[in-house]
Amino acid sequence: MNEFAKRYQSISDSALLNILQNPEDYKPEAIEAAQVEWDKRALNEEDIEQANLILEKKEAKKIDWSAKANSIKQKFESNLDQKPVLDDSILDGWQTEEVEENRRLNRYINRILGGMCIILLLGIVKMAYIAYNYISFKVHVIVIIIAEAQQLIIMTLKIVLLYFFWKRFKNAWILLCLYITYYFFRSIINVVKNTESLFEGKEEELYLYLVLLVVMLLIGLYGALLWLLNRPEVRQAYKVNRDTMILIVITAGILLFAFNYRMILG
Repeated sequence: MNEFAKRYQSISDSALLNILQNPEDYKPEAIEAAQVEWDKRALNEEDIEQANLILEKKEAKKIDWSAKANSIKQKFESNLDQKPVLDDSILDGWQTEEVEENRRLNRYINRILGGMCIILLLGIVKMAYIAYNYISFKVHVIVIIIAEAQQLIIMTLKIVLLYFFWKRFKNAWILLCLYITYYFFRSIINVVKNTESLFEGKEEELYLYLVLLVVMLLIGLYGALLWLLNRPEVRQAYKVNRDTMILIVITAGILLFAFNYRMILG
């Protein structure tokens, strides 16, 4: 008994009849085993008619599914030939104006965050410089810890502010713009005052030149950050209007005078 003979013992009459009616689809030994099993079953006319009826129903279903598949295929091909409902520029996401605006907005925000990272690095340098000066003048360790703790708290607050700015919070935009505006004008005042000291010979020239260089670089950095923050795409993303911008400038001016009035008037 070959493998086909053993397998065909358990299949239905209609399946067996299907093998015998389609010999081109099966191996010769499979046909031979099916014929032997068919003869062994000795089916009467009613059983054979029932098997034929089952095969006809299966064939009808197969034809029906084939017709449906062809219909779907034709509809799909006809849709490909038709003009798309959407414009090509909309289908091509990289070319849409909306996507381009989003990419431009992301570039602006990334540059703002990058500029603030530079300011944070300068803050770390400042912390190291303060610690070095205190140690050089043998200041008490508690004073050093307090001074460094203040700088560390300020730096932590800046990082938290940048996080909320990255999360697109409107208040974070306002606070960041206020911070940058304040230090932009404060840096300009520092340049003016240090330049006066340089001409009057009050300080060492090399030290003042270095201070002026750093402060002028900061002025350029703060100015660039203000320009980026007030780009229409950025303001629109954070839902900030021109009135808010004017209020920020006025507030920064008040704070500048309140905290530095002696330096300004002096």
